[in-house]
Amino acid sequence: VYKSKYRLGNRDVDMHSKLRTSALFTILQEAASQHCIELGFGPAFTEKRNLIWVITRQKAEINRLPVYEEEILLETWPGPTKHVIFPRYYKISDIRGNVLINASSVWTLVDSQTRTLAAAGQYGIDLCGTYTGDEISLPRAPQQLATSLSQDFTVPYSYLDINGHMNNTRYFDLAEDNIISSAAGDKLRMVSVEYNNEARLHDKLNIQIGSEGKKYYITGDTDKPVFKMYLDYSL
Repeated sequence: VYKSKYRLGNRDVDMHSKLRTSALFTILQEAASQHCIELGFGPAFTEKRNLIWVITRQKAEINRLPVYEEEILLETWPGPTKHVIFPRYYKISDIRGNVLINASSVWTLVDSQTRTLAAAGQYGIDLCGTYTGDEISLPRAPQQLATSLSQDFTVPYSYLDINGHMNNTRYFDLAEDNIISSAAGDKLRMVSVEYNNEARLHDKLNIQIGSEGKKYYITGDTDKPVFKMYLDYSL
């Protein structure tokens, strides 16, 4: 289990001084990447083999969002590898040990040239997965709602990451820029997302948005599905 402490700064919080959803998943992603390096499967390993780590699904269940200048304890650990699937789990607690957020994700390895999946056994990858008893279930396909709004979105340069595609955390910004609850300061209870295909520079996505009360479903497609997301702000 990888453990680290983190103090929230200006870049991590929204206008309500609470941890932004995109910042939450950035923190989780960075911790997972650092742990992967410590386990011997970071860039020094993957770049020689033309591999990149890609997230396919993520989920977070939130008891309380930490706030500006709050110090948090982050823990993350891999579950047992399943051929081309690399499960990973996360727990965020406050300094008193109260669990604030539980999360899980599904990662996979992709050939950086062909963009095809790579099996763990093919490259001798063993992340020594374990179960601690603190795991939530792995993310499934997000719950769907009927959509009623539609708009177009063009991927800007600033949304791209080192892999040359729209970074997974920016999908949360895209989503929350287009719903009422985030700006209103409603408390996010749960979020799940599925990434189906890459979105690259200047790709045009058609965004579909549906809602039931304070529950939202958002999708983005080019000529093929790109992402699906479900956010629940209901009490």
